[in-house]
Amino acid sequence: MPLQITVRSSADVAGAFGAEGEVVVVGYWAFAAAAAKGAKPGKGTKSKPAPVGEERIPELRDLDARFEGAISALARREDFKGKRDQTLRVPTLGRLPARTVILLGLGERDAKGVPAAEVRAFAGRAARAANSEKATSLFLVLPSGMDASLRYVAEGLALGEYRFTKYLTGDRKPKVHLARVIVVAARKVVNGAKAQVDLGLRIGAAVNLSRDLSNEPANELPPAALARAAQDVARDHKLKVLVFDKKEIARRGMHLLHAVGQGSSMDALFVGL
Repeated sequence: MPLQITVRSSADVAGAFGAEGEVVVVGYWAFAAAAAKGAKPGKGTKSKPAPVGEERIPELRDLDARFEGAISALARREDFKGKRDQTLRVPTLGRLPARTVILLGLGERDAKGVPAAEVRAFAGRAARAANSEKATSLFLVLPSGMDASLRYVAEGLALGEYRFTKYLTGDRKPKVHLARVIVVAARKVVNGAKAQVDLGLRIGAAVNLSRDLSNEPANELPPAALARAAQDVARDHKLKVLVFDKKEIARRGMHLLHAVGQGSSMDALFVGL
């Protein structure tokens, strides 16, 4: 089944954080230098400062509020600072409807904007994390700067949840698959959000189809089978397709392809979409 993605604003889910996902994934840019020393109480506060080493990290205040500061304590212990490729896994133990919260570090944010490749990579990591948790649903909280890149979020989710399982059997074959993602954006969801997500999913599906084909062993995907797959795609999406057989390849002067094809018991075909 195709992945289902729903986009909501943080205001819409404030009272039910993580309620619609088995796993919550939150992206974080690298923490400010001050966070490493801990937040200091502001002027006029009557609360006692936390013991040294137990101060709450400002970037984690939203999660800390749900875990009584435990997230900051764990982040300090595991040296999680939002650096690129850092991951922090937190079992919720009933504090949230979701069973696990995963923090993904993204590194320093580019002042010029977040590149599409970085958005795609983050979403892909989130989907793979959900797969590793054997989750069917994911609650994905976007970091600042990614709200306007929903197409690339959808692409990354589709590419990240991909697994070629056709020939897996027994315990190696996954029992569950990621089926639904709630994407949480900081700002109000714009009217074109659904169109962006749909485009991203279509692009991801096209890439995954090519991955399926390339993952097939040669004896399962001879030239004729590849040509049929291309014809199916052309029919489904109203595209033009060209299939040249051995005679047409020779007639058009495609000598190298013709010569290589003579080394096989199966005739070569040239396919163009």
